Amino acid sequence: MKNEFFKKVKANLNAAQMCFDNEFYDASANRAYYAVFQAAIAALSHRGIKRGKADYK
Repeated sequence: MKNEFFKKVKANLNAAQMCFDNEFYDASANRAYYAVFQAAIAALSHRGIKRGKADYK
């Protein structure tokens, strides 16, 4: 499962760089945010902490 998240991290970082290079700064920030989010999930998973479903009531 960790490898799946790290693949997403790499893909999102690459997308962030491409967006930044083409002056799409909002999109770049968005992709960078999701890269960090996926990296956090991978780190938590590595420590044995599983994510559950969020309850948005």
